[in-house]
Amino acid sequence: MKVGIFDKKLWNEFRYIVSIICGIVSFVVIFIDIPSNIKVWLGSVFVILLFLIFIFLIIRANRLNEKTLKINQTKFVIKFGDLFSEQGLKTIPFNEYFDTEISDKVISIKTLNGIFLKDKVSDVRQVDYKIKNDIECKKNIIAINKKRVHGKKTIYKLGTSVRFDDYILVAFSKFDEQNRAYLGLADYLSCLVNYWSETNRIYNGENIVLPLMGTGITRLMCGNSITYQKALEIIIQTFEYSNLAFSHDCKITLVISEKLKSEINLYNIGGK
Repeated sequence: MKVGIFDKKLWNEFRYIVSIICGIVSFVVIFIDIPSNIKVWLGSVFVILLFLIFIFLIIRANRLNEKTLKINQTKFVIKFGDLFSEQGLKTIPFNEYFDTEISDKVISIKTLNGIFLKDKVSDVRQVDYKIKNDIECKKNIIAINKKRVHGKKTIYKLGTSVRFDDYILVAFSKFDEQNRAYLGLADYLSCLVNYWSETNRIYNGENIVLPLMGTGITRLMCGNSITYQKALEIIIQTFEYSNLAFSHDCKITLVISEKLKSEINLYNIGGK
């Protein structure tokens, strides 16, 4: 159970509801004289009612599938679902090379990156052309890895983003010599900050959709493994700290895989 019976926020909500009910009851008994022979019965009913309310609250908290926040005057929605079914500019994390080769050595077909390239792009060469010739991407080239055997050789600054049709392609993870994706915590934070800035530059007033980035095959080198819940909180916090102003009617939707429902607690996100 993600939200336990001793959850502080749950009890605060319960106390608030109880205070309202008690206030109503207190007001009513001022004008109505309740016979003593039914006071005990009514008291028992009242206790049972409060118990049922608490049970309802805890069930609702654990089954919460969507949460809406207001961050920097922007509507920020967190929900479970399929990223590709959402309306708006959908974010696809790439590695720092913006590789587009689907193979066991570079990009797995099972990743979001792989699914995008295989199922959502008619000609991968168009993606390569867009990345290679984008003016802002060129500004973010940090090195050329001539020794790399598989995949591309141009390394881009983490967070570098380019728009391709209805998608935002972002350089999100580093690759080691064995083509394994990884990120240090400092890189993870820096990448997210850059991503928000880049997205603000290219979104053109449209809604933005992003996955729970950094929790796929990417290895977060933080000493201890980072949880899905912590990754969600970091993404939200970096957007909050960016203090970026998006258009008034822009909505940002963070879509989490249905498989992670048991790992994510939406109830305690964005409030005490």
